[in-house]
Amino acid sequence: MKRLLNIKPLAWFLAALFMITSCDILDVELDDRLTMDMVFENRQTVESFLAHIYSYSPQEWIHDETPWVPASDEADFIYRRGYHNINSGNWDPASAPFQKWNHLYQGIRNASYFMERVHEADELTPAQVATMQAEARFLRAYFYFQLIRMYGPVILLGEESYPLDGSVHMARSSYDESVDWVANEFATAAAVLPLEWPSQWYGKATRGAALAYRARLLLYAASPQFNGNPMYANARNSDGTPLFSATYNEDKWRRAAMAAREVIDLNQYQLVNVNNDPFASYWGVFINSWNSEIIHGRSEGGWWWDMHCRPRGRQGYGGKAASQLQIDAYAMDNGIYPITGYNGSQANPVIDPASGYVDNGFTEFTHPIEGQTRETYNMFVNREPRFYVSVLWSGANWIFPGAEYIVRYHWGGADGPAAAAHDYPKSGVSIRKMSHPSNDFTTPVVTRSWILLRYAEVLLNYVEALNEYEPSNPDILTYLNMVRSRAGVPNIQDVYPQAVGNKDLMRQLIQRERQVELAFETHRFFDTRRWLIGEQTNGQPFYGMNIFENTDAPGSAFWQRTHHEDRVFEPRHYLYPIPQAEIERNNLLVQNPFW
Repeated sequence: MKRLLNIKPLAWFLAALFMITSCDILDVELDDRLTMDMVFENRQTVESFLAHIYSYSPQEWIHDETPWVPASDEADFIYRRGYHNINSGNWDPASAPFQKWNHLYQGIRNASYFMERVHEADELTPAQVATMQAEARFLRAYFYFQLIRMYGPVILLGEESYPLDGSVHMARSSYDESVDWVANEFATAAAVLPLEWPSQWYGKATRGAALAYRARLLLYAASPQFNGNPMYANARNSDGTPLFSATYNEDKWRRAAMAAREVIDLNQYQLVNVNNDPFASYWGVFINSWNSEIIHGRSEGGWWWDMHCRPRGRQGYGGKAASQLQIDAYAMDNGIYPITGYNGSQANPVIDPASGYVDNGFTEFTHPIEGQTRETYNMFVNREPRFYVSVLWSGANWIFPGAEYIVRYHWGGADGPAAAAHDYPKSGVSIRKMSHPSNDFTTPVVTRSWILLRYAEVLLNYVEALNEYEPSNPDILTYLNMVRSRAGVPNIQDVYPQAVGNKDLMRQLIQRERQVELAFETHRFFDTRRWLIGEQTNGQPFYGMNIFENTDAPGSAFWQRTHHEDRVFEPRHYLYPIPQAEIERNNLLVQNPFW
């Protein structure tokens, strides 16, 4: 069983203390030091303080707080939030939505302060102190990781607590220095953290979580965006110190692969397998709490996702849509990826004839999950199992147990656009992945864990890194096929034998596998950036079904690939801008390239 954040509300004492001393526990005057001393006098308040540090972890499943899914090329959300500014290119350092710089540094500050003082609690044994310090060290490293993947090089504060007045006048460390320091922090925490916790503490930091985040961080550092990227050659601190290395280093890939291998060798995690049923297995990853695949996450987070995926006609908001690009990414049931590119636009896909894919017309087709046979648009026929778990089109059945509900995404349909309705999937294909089938919001909400890091990602991280420096290594096929086999698609060498040992072709296939397996799990935003393909993936017109047609009957114009949004992606968008207020506050802090 894996561990997800299951942090109880803060004790009344600490909650009152926060109200007295302001919203952040270290934003206190010197006269309040006695009150702060009281926090470390007993175990209850120490544990509450540690729980408060956990609360700085971003809630990645809430699109009001993070843009990672709707600002990637895999999805299109109808809601008017800041990710629309990102997608249109209408943002700058003073107005960038979803900024996390200050918030994460507050978490870092609290973690360091906790580590300095937790030993003062007389009720704690030395072993308990060591474990709590390791938890705080993990959280501090995790917050730094969040900063690095958004902003690149960061200000490393080391073991020092952030100043009480919130000000700091320090330059950014280089990207490689930032990565090395945080990777070492994860490793140091892992050496002390337990492999698992009792069930009431699922979500607290574990050895596997620390090692897996270290592996992800090192994979990012080995990727083209940060490994000898000439685009950042002129990015320097004010004293002329380069922020990025201009030299490619293949050994970064080896280091990333070995870090992922450490997680595998823990023998602590395994892919969910429900009776060798790929549909039940893949869906079970996301609806069965604390399952064997989960390495890190949060508890009780799924209801927000469910509410915004559920069709409007069934008490949901129904505004989360899969993009046409994501729909086209899935393989056929024979394991072949049907769409290899586009002639001019997504309206004209280039189709691999060996796949058997047909982009027009209708066929009598039995949906493999709902079991009903209907006249189905050929775009959705004979696709791989993950496709049917992940997306749903107009005229098909939603997932409520014991009750049929046919979604209608055309103009005037119960779940589509209408004069007085704005909650609908813009592409005409909704996201079903990660939605719990019992959450129809006519009954009490079913909560479950929300995944932030799972074992399938670790396997894909491992094979991606391994392919870059040792493309003939047999582990590439072994672990890539583990993911594919669980998903019910043939082994990669059986479908693409020419890719075996071919670094370039295997890289393309691994990237496609990540796009499918990890869809809507907040990876794609960062993957397209670290691979330096943002202009191709995010900077193009977006397509979907023709949802403003007044019928979705077979053969109607509803089923035509239709342009519905233009997006902008520029070189500066590869990194988030540091908030302008922080640049003005710290004269040693330089802005990211091109902002």
